[in-house]
Amino acid sequence: MNKVKILELFGGIGAIRKAFINLKIPYEVVDYVEIDKACVKSYNALYGEDYKPNQ
Repeated sequence: MNKVKILELFGGIGAIRKAFINLKIPYEVVDYVEIDKACVKSYNALYGEDYKPNQ
């Protein structure tokens, strides 16, 4: 099965990504965009990423 490519605009804490995980749908995050520092910190902790807040 091909992976679904995800562009997480206004990504928050990654609810869309979590849904793909829960549904066991293969996916690839192309990019993550979020301005809220707390959300980015949570997202990075949840998914082992190192994104920075966007402006």
